[in-house]
Amino acid sequence: MKKRILLVVMALLLAVSMLVGCSAAKYKDGVYFAQGETSNNWRPYVVVTVEKGKIVDAIWSATNTVPQGDKVAISENGGYGMVAYGAAKSEWHEQAKAAEDWLVKNQDPAKFDSLYTDEEGHTAALTTDSGASVSIHVSEFFALAAQALASEPVPAGQYGETRVVTAKGEPSDKGWQDLAEFIVVNGTIVSANYDSLYTNEYVAEGDGANGQYFVVDGDKATAQSKDQIKEGYGMTAAGSTLEWYQQAELLEQYVVDNQAMFTVNADGYADGVAGVSVHAIGFYSLFNQAFGK
Repeated sequence: MKKRILLVVMALLLAVSMLVGCSAAKYKDGVYFAQGETSNNWRPYVVVTVEKGKIVDAIWSATNTVPQGDKVAISENGGYGMVAYGAAKSEWHEQAKAAEDWLVKNQDPAKFDSLYTDEEGHTAALTTDSGASVSIHVSEFFALAAQALASEPVPAGQYGETRVVTAKGEPSDKGWQDLAEFIVVNGTIVSANYDSLYTNEYVAEGDGANGQYFVVDGDKATAQSKDQIKEGYGMTAAGSTLEWYQQAELLEQYVVDNQAMFTVNADGYADGVAGVSVHAIGFYSLFNQAFGK
């Protein structure tokens, strides 16, 4: 009888442990990615890593419309300037880490829903490692984390560790500098950005006037990229079917869909990318620069 009771108890303990194990493994193992909409020239993204059913790492960052590197790295190097120019108590990357750490500890982005203090997504529930309050709106991070975890894991690819890769060309004789940026997650290119920034000096009047390529605020003239200028670049007005930025999007999508660069012909045009009539040799060269092809 005692032996039978012992066997029953052991079976119950085993069943309970299996149930606990199943409940703990909330997510499928893998690396997850989600990207938000562009706001103030920054497009946010989140990467969540799950091992043995649990979130073990989270990354919250963003890339700019004009390729210039990862927002976290820019903030770490003092380039984002929330403390110097925004009167914040801590830099952006420090505040972002507080949200990342909370998710790893609590395992569910939905649990943060009750911790917002306003509709803009601010919170009083987070502090940085140094004890400073978090002033950025963190709802963006938790929404993208939930979106990422609801998707399929990113398949393993050939492009190395998770990172942002940026490549720059030399300015042309007309002043345009080709730029490219790629987000790599789990070795897979999940996002590509091809743009071209105007680098010539601002000329307000006369034969060389180029004000259409700048945003002018008082005495300050800020050069724009072709993606920022959009229809102002005037390709459809000159007879093209699509604007430059729209053709760039087709080239970017080809890279993400095929995990490889298109080929270019002797004249520098893309082979096999429908709807693209612009020279694509710049993007082709920057891809090879970025990944050592």
